Amino acid sequence: MLFTGDVVQQNFVPVLGGEHSSTTSWLAQIDKLEKLPAKIIVPSHTAITDRQAFDDMRAMVSFIRDRWAAIKAKGLSPAAAADQLVADIKARFPRCDNADLVRMYIARL
Repeated sequence: MLFTGDVVQQNFVPVLGGEHSSTTSWLAQIDKLEKLPAKIIVPSHTAITDRQAFDDMRAMVSFIRDRWAAIKAKGLSPAAAADQLVADIKARFPRCDNADLVRMYIARL
């Protein structure tokens, strides 16, 4: 059993707004945790799950990183860019109910 805190969750946008948080560091932490032999994953805000959570969280963090880079390249206003990223997260991860959280830290991406 592994308690992953905020790093690995199910259908939950990561909080990347901390001073030391970035998509790069988040992905590195997922990789470290995945090396541990636990079969049961206990996130801090979502339901107990299994090892699939590593791949799912990695997919979400990678998606946010890649989509934000593509959206920024379009030259949209900050509000329009945030709206687009939230909409894209909701479309790609329809079970994620906290996609709007990215608005809090979008400037740090």
